[in-house]
Amino acid sequence: NLAVDYASTFLGAGHYEKLIAPPYESVFVSPAHILMQEPRDEVVKVYASEGVRLDPSDDTPEDHIGFELQFMAELLDRQMVAFESEDLDEARRLGNVSLDFLQDHLAKWTPLLCRAIDEHARTDFYKGVSSLTRNFMQDEAEIIPRILEILGEH
Repeated sequence: NLAVDYASTFLGAGHYEKLIAPPYESVFVSPAHILMQEPRDEVVKVYASEGVRLDPSDDTPEDHIGFELQFMAELLDRQMVAFESEDLDEARRLGNVSLDFLQDHLAKWTPLLCRAIDEHARTDFYKGVSSLTRNFMQDEAEIIPRILEILGEH
């Protein structure tokens, strides 16, 4: 059931007129609504600016929701290390990078993706993944600015 739901919801199997919930930023926000557009190029630059390299053998476009969320997790992990080592300047910098990435990328398209998943997914599993993603986004939009405020910058 999950494989069928995945194929239908994310890959568009059985939907010939359009993709239902493609997990790529470019498809949701670029004017052409196709893969490998400017949003993908922008996230590649942000990843590179933080020294994050994706597996070169993986041909999945870099603006996939999984990569973007993984990047946010990496930033949060690095920020925790900065806190623990009392490097507040680095913690502040990473908080700003996280907030910028959230606002410039994830917040622009994940609500649309989650809405599409909610509307088209048939299994509770993918609807639950949508709910978790939506809640993470809302939490981060509140928590990151508060952390920056505590650190004295926002």
